[in-house]
Amino acid sequence: MHLNASYQTLRRLLGELGILLPVTLYIVNGFKLEPSISQFYYTQAGTVFTGILISFGLFLFTYRGHRKNKLPGQNEWVSDNLLTNIGGVLALITVVIPTAYGEGWQTDCRHPLCHDVHWINLIHLVAAAGFLAVMGGMAYFKFTLNPDEVKWKLILFRSSGIIVWSSILLMAIYIYLRNEGLEWFPNAIFWGETMALVAFGTSWLVNGHPDEMWILEQIKGK
Repeated sequence: MHLNASYQTLRRLLGELGILLPVTLYIVNGFKLEPSISQFYYTQAGTVFTGILISFGLFLFTYRGHRKNKLPGQNEWVSDNLLTNIGGVLALITVVIPTAYGEGWQTDCRHPLCHDVHWINLIHLVAAAGFLAVMGGMAYFKFTLNPDEVKWKLILFRSSGIIVWSSILLMAIYIYLRNEGLEWFPNAIFWGETMALVAFGTSWLVNGHPDEMWILEQIKGK
């Protein structure tokens, strides 16, 4: 199963953005952590957060991947295209509908879309979790369909999907316990999201043949 160079580049870009998102936000925010990735929206790193999430959405809309049931014996429910389009929509919803600022939003927040409305925050959370879940699904179900793929990559793809889904589950449990008055530590959501982003980012990067990256080709050529 072979994709042209442009799709391989898209895979690498998606992977790189996933891995670099939490690190970049942390640096641009003056090496200050926030309770979650989404909370960076209200900081000086908000433009970076918005730009990368929009890039996710546009890249996923552009990505087509393989046809449904391309190989004999496959019984896929959805095509790569449909799954990535869903992921693209969810990424854009995550940007357009921001997370709640929290208490003091009317006096302390200077962002025009600042809010502390529960149902709006819920839409944001579902969209963000859905986006990560789709990315995990691509790694676990789609990237493992190539019968000629080397074993270590198949293990990595499946592990990435499991890590993403486990992170979502743990974050959901954390939010429930926090609402019940039991909070583990202030930045638990940030680290959970970071773990999911690095996991799916690694799978997309590896599936995009990172050995063909320009910088590595220059190093090998020396």
